[in-house]
Amino acid sequence: MLTVRQLARYAFANARMRALLSQLLSQDIWKQLYQAGNIQEMLEILKPTAYGPLLMSLSEEKEDLLVLERKLKISEIEVHRKLVASISGKRENKLLLLLLQRYEVEELKKALRLWHGKPSVKTDRYLLGEKIILPIDFNQIVAAGSLEEIIQLLAKTDYEESLKRARVRFQQTDSLFFLEICLDVDYYQRLVTAAEKLSSSDQAIARMLIGLEIDRENINWLVRHRLYYRSAREEFLEWIIPGGEHFHPEKANLSLGIEDSQKTLPEVTKGPYQSLSRLSGENFFLIDRFLHEFLLHQAKKVLGGFPFTIGPLLGYLILKRQETRLLLSCFYGRMLSLKQEATGEMFY
Repeated sequence: MLTVRQLARYAFANARMRALLSQLLSQDIWKQLYQAGNIQEMLEILKPTAYGPLLMSLSEEKEDLLVLERKLKISEIEVHRKLVASISGKRENKLLLLLLQRYEVEELKKALRLWHGKPSVKTDRYLLGEKIILPIDFNQIVAAGSLEEIIQLLAKTDYEESLKRARVRFQQTDSLFFLEICLDVDYYQRLVTAAEKLSSSDQAIARMLIGLEIDRENINWLVRHRLYYRSAREEFLEWIIPGGEHFHPEKANLSLGIEDSQKTLPEVTKGPYQSLSRLSGENFFLIDRFLHEFLLHQAKKVLGGFPFTIGPLLGYLILKRQETRLLLSCFYGRMLSLKQEATGEMFY
């Protein structure tokens, strides 16, 4: 039964989300993009859509596509901010803000990679250059002389303790992997904690969608660990993100006992993930694609459900991220002259 509180909390947010939902690209537009022969044709197809103003003056040069990538990400962040501003409830607002912080975590990882690689490229081609949540100067991180200096630059932020925890592993291996995975573990823990403070109906939906994203991260980590790292079981379990929906540490523990790489996922391929049993343990791309499509399927179900919950907002945000991802894949595919079959399958 709809309460006055639910109506007050979600009426405006739901109306705004529905307006934004109508701006997502239709299947007809995607089919036209799939059939386009080059980037200029794609730009013409997108001109009458909500993306039209973002795509002016772009060419087929790689540098222009880097500009496009930056613009699309910033546009996605602005859309997310609109939904954050439409929610009055403090707990709901906090969860959406934490979901927005995902872009900040990604920006920090990008800055760490540029710092570690010491590139001779202009960093503003790769960094957004926008404040997302915290006033972090990512260019200073790229220019830092050491990890200690980066930790100091991030003092009193959500990221300081994460990098401190991974510091020794980084020093031992010179691998950014441990810095990045520690940032992920900390981020998702905060996200799960925020979801647990919602009302019971909102909590169930939020925990399910967040749990599926955590499953994806953990299963991908399991596959990478089996194929590339081969480190101790205890080390793998140390970096499992808690809060998964269907995949849990004890299942990972069983999977690590299997030596045949073709059987990397014996305990993962049960329940809703049973279709993974048809995939080789070495086919990282197909495994990730299956998990991503499973999340999209659940997001669409939630989007079509009861409107006065946080579910449709979360479902829309997942679809919006997917649209940005597909657009970028399509543009880069055309730039690299990939066959239509290679890029077209991503749209369906």
